[in-house]
Amino acid sequence: RNFDPRTLSGEARRHSAAFASRAYLYVHRELLERGGDDDLNGELIEREYNRAAAQHLSKAERFLPFLATTSSAAPFLGLLGTVMGIISAFQRIGIWGSANIAVVAPSIAEALVATALGLFTAIPALVGYNFFSNWIRKEAEKTEAFGDDLGFAFDRFLKAQNRRAPLRAETA
Repeated sequence: RNFDPRTLSGEARRHSAAFASRAYLYVHRELLERGGDDDLNGELIEREYNRAAAQHLSKAERFLPFLATTSSAAPFLGLLGTVMGIISAFQRIGIWGSANIAVVAPSIAEALVATALGLFTAIPALVGYNFFSNWIRKEAEKTEAFGDDLGFAFDRFLKAQNRRAPLRAETA
């Protein structure tokens, strides 16, 4: 099958959620539709494609630090709540002068709730971070591979166009 930038832009519009599609649509809009660049070649297409892909990938990565920070800090905040609950339990023992369950239970409950909240926050954040960082890495690899192929295909397309142009001029 022959490479055609117009056909590829239609496919990219159909799959516009993919990073490669968004980057190609940017290149198609900025370089191919506007025209006027006589120095258009596969290297220029590939460079602009890689620039657009990097912008889209960095947008996708912008919330990863939040997930990483949440997954690492939440257990410590839960531990802090646990320590505060235990301290409160000891203070209540000192005030009441006894260590029966009615005195200690409210503070121990606070400590357990703080621990649970820390873990219930950290675990989904860690799973989300791992999922999204792996997904973005795989998409970046696919996008980079497509960029390499795009530059090569575009060079071949332009060479084929240049070979046809003299034939059209001779027949006219």
